[in-house]
Amino acid sequence: MKCLVTLVPGSFAKKGTKFRFWGLPPSCKDCKLYKLCSRLRKGLLYSIEEIRSVKHKCSLHGEVIIVKVKLEPIEMMIPSKFAIEGIKFTYSKQCNVIECPYFNLCNPIGLREGDSLKIIKVMSSKNITCNRKKLIFVLAELL
Repeated sequence: MKCLVTLVPGSFAKKGTKFRFWGLPPSCKDCKLYKLCSRLRKGLLYSIEEIRSVKHKCSLHGEVIIVKVKLEPIEMMIPSKFAIEGIKFTYSKQCNVIECPYFNLCNPIGLREGDSLKIIKVMSSKNITCNRKKLIFVLAELL
């Protein structure tokens, strides 16, 4: 997976730290570092791979540090007929039943309709039948 350079609060700038990016407040738009902070996609999970020595003052966090992050694999359920390691596919929303305990696995936070993904691991021990469809748990990479 490719790495991105971004800024994170100094308080959690530790190699291996995982975090989900939820976006930036409107007050950040006027900051000269906004483009560097806003490179991540809202809702996706990232892990810090490398910490640089450069620090900047931040009106929101006090201090931010330049880091390299990688996008973590996306955990999701897909129809079993597509669950083959290495296969590439286009994401489309699977279900509208919000009450379903698997809703967030069938519709992972941060994915958008039409995103290209690649299955990197099939977790065959975790499968379910939902609305007469057999679904399998996989780890996918956003392309």
